Amino acid sequence: MRSQAFHAELRAGSAPAWVQNLGPVPTRRRAFRQWVRAAGEADALRTKYKVPESEPAVLPREMVHEASQRVNNARLASAGAPVVVQSAEKTRAAESVLGVLEQVRRVAKAARLAECAKNQQKQQKVTEPEQQPKPLSPVEQKVQEARAERAPGPEADEETLAALRVSQIGMRAYARKGTAPHPKQPPAPSTVRPKTHKGMEL
Repeated sequence: MRSQAFHAELRAGSAPAWVQNLGPVPTRRRAFRQWVRAAGEADALRTKYKVPESEPAVLPREMVHEASQRVNNARLASAGAPVVVQSAEKTRAAESVLGVLEQVRRVAKAARLAECAKNQQKQQKVTEPEQQPKPLSPVEQKVQEARAERAPGPEADEETLAALRVSQIGMRAYARKGTAPHPKQPPAPSTVRPKTHKGMEL
């Protein structure tokens, strides 16, 4: 079978240059078999119609155009149109050419889509490396330690927190005035002597 021989040529690296128009060679087994089958059938047609190796297209445009005309004339003739129809053998050959052309287009499209998906996955792996936490600088470490020291413990209740806030507000107010709060002194003891009533001395 020609597809098997073409497969061997492909592995040996001796496949013709027009194979590049079939798209990249698939790596998946099923897609690879379909690709090789389509390439083998196209190569068989090129050999049958003596297409030169220098022709870059998988199937030459003239071959495809002639096959399309023969198939269309056969359909028109079957509908009763007055057209010149080739023999049934040539019509079947033209249909075979169009069938291989459709298979080649389908396989080439699938191969290119698979290659594009593979390239996109590679780019995503390169542009999106695994994000790791950055080490803290000495300044950031000191800031976090200071915040941890200022943070109240979990046992502090709401009343304690409110008292701390009031104390901080008072300290800020005295700092703005330039004076520091003085502790309240207890009142001095009174020097007024108690009044005594003179009574009758017995």
